[in-house]
Amino acid sequence: MNTWGPDGMDSERVSLFGDFKPRSDTFHIAGSNLSLYRKWIRASDIGAAELDRFGISIHGTARLEQDSVCVIGSGREVDEFALTITDDLAIRESWELIRRCESLVTQTGLPTGELRFREYIFEVLDKAPPTATLFVDKGHWAIECEIATIVLASLEVDLLAKRDLVVLIGIEWVAGLLRYNYEGSGSRTWGLFTLPECQQPEPLRGHITSVMWRVEKSS
Repeated sequence: MNTWGPDGMDSERVSLFGDFKPRSDTFHIAGSNLSLYRKWIRASDIGAAELDRFGISIHGTARLEQDSVCVIGSGREVDEFALTITDDLAIRESWELIRRCESLVTQTGLPTGELRFREYIFEVLDKAPPTATLFVDKGHWAIECEIATIVLASLEVDLLAKRDLVVLIGIEWVAGLLRYNYEGSGSRTWGLFTLPECQQPEPLRGHITSVMWRVEKSS
Protein backbone atom coordinates (compact mmCIF):
# COMPACT_ATOMS: atom_id res chain seq x y z
CA MET A 1 0.00 0.00 0.00
CA ASN A 2 1.32 3.40 -0.95
CA THR A 3 1.40 6.39 1.39
CA TRP A 4 0.96 10.03 0.63
CA GLY A 5 3.56 12.25 -0.87
CA PRO A 6 6.78 12.10 -2.80
CA ASP A 7 8.91 12.75 0.29
CA GLY A 8 7.75 9.86 2.46
CA MET A 9 5.94 10.15 5.80
CA ASP A 10 7.45 12.80 8.08
CA SER A 11 6.28 13.40 11.66
CA GLU A 12 3.71 16.04 10.67
CA ARG A 13 2.10 13.76 8.10
CA VAL A 14 1.97 10.82 10.50
CA SER A 15 0.25 12.76 13.30
CA LEU A 16 -1.89 15.18 11.26
CA PHE A 17 -4.99 12.96 11.20
CA GLY A 18 -4.33 10.64 14.14
CA ASP A 19 -5.06 7.00 13.30
CA PHE A 20 -6.08 7.89 9.75
CA LYS A 21 -3.30 7.48 7.20
CA PRO A 22 -3.26 8.17 3.43
CA ARG A 23 -3.64 4.90 1.52
CA SER A 24 -4.27 3.75 -2.04
CA ASP A 25 -6.63 0.89 -1.19
CA THR A 26 -9.72 0.41 -3.38
CA PHE A 27 -13.09 1.64 -2.13
CA HIS A 28 -15.94 -0.68 -3.18
CA ILE A 29 -19.60 0.31 -3.29
CA ALA A 30 -22.74 -1.56 -4.32
CA GLY A 31 -25.51 0.58 -5.79
CA SER A 32 -29.12 -0.59 -5.72
CA ASN A 33 -32.69 0.78 -5.95
CA LEU A 34 -31.63 2.42 -9.22
CA SER A 35 -33.80 4.90 -11.10
CA LEU A 36 -33.18 6.54 -14.47
CA TYR A 37 -33.56 10.28 -15.03
CA ARG A 38 -33.37 12.13 -18.33
CA LYS A 39 -32.32 15.77 -18.45
CA TRP A 40 -31.45 18.55 -20.84
CA ILE A 41 -28.06 20.10 -20.10
CA ARG A 42 -27.13 23.58 -21.29
CA ALA A 43 -23.47 24.04 -22.15
CA SER A 44 -23.37 27.19 -20.02
CA ASP A 45 -24.44 25.16 -16.97
CA ILE A 46 -21.26 23.08 -17.05
CA GLY A 47 -18.92 25.59 -18.65
CA ALA A 48 -18.09 23.22 -21.47
CA ALA A 49 -17.17 24.37 -24.96
CA GLU A 50 -19.87 22.22 -26.56
CA LEU A 51 -23.48 22.35 -27.70
CA ASP A 52 -26.47 21.82 -25.45
CA ARG A 53 -27.15 18.14 -25.00
CA PHE A 54 -29.70 15.68 -23.66
CA GLY A 55 -28.24 13.48 -20.96
CA ILE A 56 -29.20 10.88 -18.40
CA SER A 57 -28.38 10.26 -14.79
CA ILE A 58 -28.93 7.23 -12.58
CA HIS A 59 -29.82 7.59 -8.92
CA GLY A 60 -29.96 5.06 -6.13
CA THR A 61 -28.43 3.99 -2.83
CA ALA A 62 -24.77 3.06 -2.36
CA ARG A 63 -23.64 0.71 0.38
CA LEU A 64 -20.31 -0.49 1.73
CA GLU A 65 -20.09 -4.14 2.73
CA GLN A 66 -17.23 -3.97 5.27
CA ASP A 67 -15.90 -0.42 5.28
CA SER A 68 -17.46 2.69 6.77
CA VAL A 69 -16.95 6.45 6.38
CA CYS A 70 -16.84 9.26 8.92
CA VAL A 71 -15.86 12.87 9.46
CA ILE A 72 -12.61 12.62 11.40
CA GLY A 73 -13.25 13.56 15.03
CA SER A 74 -17.04 13.16 14.84
CA GLY A 75 -17.27 9.58 16.11
CA ARG A 76 -20.20 8.80 13.79
CA GLU A 77 -19.68 6.26 11.02
CA VAL A 78 -21.93 5.57 8.04
CA ASP A 79 -21.97 2.85 5.39
CA GLU A 80 -24.82 4.05 3.17
CA PHE A 81 -25.25 7.18 1.05
CA ALA A 82 -27.14 8.59 -1.92
CA LEU A 83 -25.69 7.56 -5.29
CA THR A 84 -25.65 9.55 -8.53
CA ILE A 85 -24.11 8.21 -11.76
CA THR A 86 -23.60 10.46 -14.78
CA ASP A 87 -21.36 10.56 -17.85
CA ASP A 88 -17.80 11.88 -17.76
CA LEU A 89 -18.02 14.27 -20.73
CA ALA A 90 -17.43 17.42 -18.67
CA ILE A 91 -15.12 16.29 -15.88
CA ARG A 92 -12.33 18.68 -16.88
CA GLU A 93 -14.62 21.72 -16.94
CA SER A 94 -16.34 20.68 -13.71
CA TRP A 95 -13.01 20.27 -11.92
CA GLU A 96 -11.71 23.63 -13.11
CA LEU A 97 -14.85 25.28 -11.74
CA ILE A 98 -14.43 23.55 -8.36
CA ARG A 99 -10.77 24.56 -8.32
CA ARG A 100 -11.62 28.24 -8.82
CA CYS A 101 -14.31 28.23 -6.14
CA GLU A 102 -12.11 26.46 -3.58
CA SER A 103 -9.21 28.83 -4.13
CA LEU A 104 -11.49 31.81 -3.41
CA VAL A 105 -12.65 30.27 -0.13
CA THR A 106 -9.12 29.58 1.20
CA GLN A 107 -7.13 32.53 -0.11
CA THR A 108 -6.59 34.14 3.29
CA GLY A 109 -4.57 32.86 6.23
CA LEU A 110 -1.31 30.98 6.63
CA PRO A 111 -1.12 27.49 5.11
CA THR A 112 -1.89 24.74 7.63
CA GLY A 113 -0.90 21.10 7.46
CA GLU A 114 -4.44 20.26 6.35
CA LEU A 115 -4.33 22.92 3.65
CA ARG A 116 -1.00 21.65 2.33
CA PHE A 117 -2.39 18.12 2.30
CA ARG A 118 -5.40 19.26 0.30
CA GLU A 119 -3.15 21.15 -2.10
CA TYR A 120 -1.22 17.94 -2.77
CA ILE A 121 -4.53 16.20 -3.59
CA PHE A 122 -5.52 19.06 -5.88
CA GLU A 123 -2.21 18.93 -7.73
CA VAL A 124 -2.79 15.25 -8.49
CA LEU A 125 -6.36 15.94 -9.63
CA ASP A 126 -5.23 18.81 -11.85
CA LYS A 127 -3.47 16.18 -13.97
CA ALA A 128 -6.39 13.73 -13.93
CA PRO A 129 -9.73 15.25 -12.82
CA PRO A 130 -11.80 13.20 -10.36
CA THR A 131 -14.50 10.85 -11.58
CA ALA A 132 -15.78 10.06 -8.07
CA THR A 133 -16.60 12.34 -5.14
CA LEU A 134 -17.91 11.38 -1.70
CA PHE A 135 -19.17 14.21 0.50
CA VAL A 136 -21.46 15.12 3.40
CA ASP A 137 -23.62 18.22 3.61
CA LYS A 138 -25.67 18.94 6.73
CA GLY A 139 -25.66 15.27 7.66
CA HIS A 140 -26.62 14.08 4.17
CA TRP A 141 -24.03 11.71 2.69
CA ALA A 142 -23.74 11.33 -1.08
CA ILE A 143 -21.40 9.93 -3.71
CA GLU A 144 -21.22 11.11 -7.32
CA CYS A 145 -19.70 8.88 -10.00
CA GLU A 146 -18.93 9.88 -13.57
CA ILE A 147 -18.42 7.00 -15.99
CA ALA A 148 -17.70 6.57 -19.69
CA THR A 149 -20.70 7.33 -21.93
CA ILE A 150 -20.66 3.87 -23.51
CA VAL A 151 -20.82 2.23 -20.06
CA LEU A 152 -23.62 4.52 -18.91
CA ALA A 153 -25.56 3.73 -22.11
CA SER A 154 -25.23 -0.01 -21.50
CA LEU A 155 -26.43 0.40 -17.92
CA GLU A 156 -29.37 2.45 -19.19
CA VAL A 157 -30.41 -0.34 -21.58
CA ASP A 158 -30.52 -2.88 -18.76
CA LEU A 159 -32.47 -0.53 -16.49
CA LEU A 160 -35.01 0.17 -19.23
CA ALA A 161 -35.47 -3.61 -19.56
CA LYS A 162 -36.85 -3.35 -16.01
CA ARG A 163 -34.15 -5.52 -14.59
CA ASP A 164 -33.37 -5.40 -10.88
CA LEU A 165 -29.70 -4.39 -11.01
CA VAL A 166 -26.92 -3.94 -8.50
CA VAL A 167 -24.02 -1.88 -9.84
CA LEU A 168 -20.57 -2.50 -8.34
CA ILE A 169 -18.07 0.36 -8.53
CA GLY A 170 -14.42 0.38 -7.49
CA ILE A 171 -12.76 3.70 -6.63
CA GLU A 172 -9.25 4.77 -5.70
CA TRP A 173 -9.28 7.98 -3.68
CA VAL A 174 -6.37 10.37 -4.08
CA ALA A 175 -4.55 10.22 -0.71
CA GLY A 176 -7.69 8.78 0.87
CA LEU A 177 -7.44 8.71 4.67
CA LEU A 178 -8.01 5.21 6.03
CA ARG A 179 -8.04 3.68 9.52
CA TYR A 180 -7.83 -0.03 10.24
CA ASN A 181 -10.13 -0.61 13.21
CA TYR A 182 -9.12 -4.08 14.39
CA GLU A 183 -5.94 -5.93 13.56
CA GLY A 184 -6.70 -8.68 11.07
CA SER A 185 -10.47 -8.12 11.11
CA GLY A 186 -10.72 -6.38 7.73
CA SER A 187 -12.81 -3.60 9.29
CA ARG A 188 -11.77 -0.20 7.92
CA THR A 189 -13.01 3.39 8.17
CA TRP A 190 -12.36 6.12 5.61
CA GLY A 191 -12.14 9.65 6.98
CA LEU A 192 -13.06 13.10 5.72
CA PHE A 193 -10.88 15.85 7.20
CA THR A 194 -11.84 19.47 7.83
CA LEU A 195 -9.74 22.56 7.18
CA PRO A 196 -9.35 24.72 10.32
CA GLU A 197 -10.68 27.75 8.45
CA CYS A 198 -13.75 25.90 7.10
CA GLN A 199 -16.69 24.15 8.73
CA GLN A 200 -17.49 21.85 5.83
CA PRO A 201 -15.52 18.56 5.66
CA GLU A 202 -13.38 18.04 2.57
CA PRO A 203 -14.83 15.44 0.17
CA LEU A 204 -13.01 12.28 -0.79
CA ARG A 205 -12.05 12.67 -4.45
CA GLY A 206 -10.58 10.08 -6.77
CA HIS A 207 -10.95 7.90 -9.82
CA ILE A 208 -13.27 5.07 -10.76
CA THR A 209 -11.26 1.94 -11.55
CA SER A 210 -14.05 -0.55 -12.31
CA VAL A 211 -17.77 -0.70 -13.07
CA MET A 212 -19.84 -3.85 -13.32
CA TRP A 213 -23.39 -4.86 -12.55
CA ARG A 214 -25.37 -7.96 -11.82
CA VAL A 215 -29.02 -8.86 -12.24
CA GLU A 216 -30.69 -9.75 -8.95
CA LYS A 217 -33.04 -12.69 -8.78
CA SER A 218 -36.70 -11.77 -8.56
CA SER A 219 -38.22 -12.52 -5.18
